[in-house]
Amino acid sequence: MELTVLVTSVNYDFRVREWADSFIKAVHFASVNLSARHKIALEFSDFITDWTAEVNVLLPDGFNVDEFNPGRRLRGISAHMLKNNPELHKYRIGTRLFLYTLYTIKERRTDGL
Repeated sequence: MELTVLVTSVNYDFRVREWADSFIKAVHFASVNLSARHKIALEFSDFITDWTAEVNVLLPDGFNVDEFNPGRRLRGISAHMLKNNPELHKYRIGTRLFLYTLYTIKERRTDGL
């Protein structure tokens, strides 16, 4: 199963695209962590706007998509960015740096086409 999640800055003064290198590293870091714990892989896709990025989530076979909570599973992205870039703390609203929105769900093709 493949999901697309939109990762949007909660503060419009913070443009994710300006922090592209750090964001892509954070997605990779979160992917390594999720893969080790839950066999979930993350792939950075593209920046949709200056404030929004698209991340693909690859779930293992048999994973119940209804139980997937993007905010809980992907919080490692913001945790990594805040840990390595302390100046980003000023862009948080409460404890959040990003809003995670489940955008699309696609079945993986198994017919080889």
